[in-house]
Amino acid sequence: MQSFAKAARELALSPSAVAKNIARLETQLGVRLFHRTTRQMTLSQDGEDMFVRCLRILEEIESLEGSITESRNGLSGTLRIDVPVVYGRLIVLPC
Repeated sequence: MQSFAKAARELALSPSAVAKNIARLETQLGVRLFHRTTRQMTLSQDGEDMFVRCLRILEEIESLEGSITESRNGLSGTLRIDVPVVYGRLIVLPC
């Protein structure tokens, strides 16, 4: 994103809300995440590092959610079959 205004539009927030949240995060972390000028805004090295790590974390979360959903959709548990004893001995047990 090149500006807080563009990010705000995509997040359905006001530009000032985005700017305030970024400022709070920078204060909490004790680092500047962006280099700001009147014409341009770019990520600082700390901002770039945080961005890359956050992407990895989000990918891990998506992977985890996918594996949980996949395992939940799979079959599990005990299958009980009620068949005559002769059928069970001749057909089921030999497998």
